[in-house]
Amino acid sequence: MDVRFSDGVIVDARLSTDGPAGPVLVVAAYTTAARTSIGGRGWVVRGTVLVGDEAELLLGGAAPV
Repeated sequence: MDVRFSDGVIVDARLSTDGPAGPVLVVAAYTTAARTSIGGRGWVVRGTVLVGDEAELLLGGAAPV
């Protein structure tokens, strides 16, 4: 799936559901709009909100990748 961050950058991600923390959004390494390199990371998914034809994920704390 694609994830769009608040700076407009779109990156590749996947939703993992097989861990003990519940669903986790796992995002590949990417570069922000300000050219900062960010390593891959994961966040616990706490919920979802439908906005038109898109879904927004409500994220909690960091999760192991």
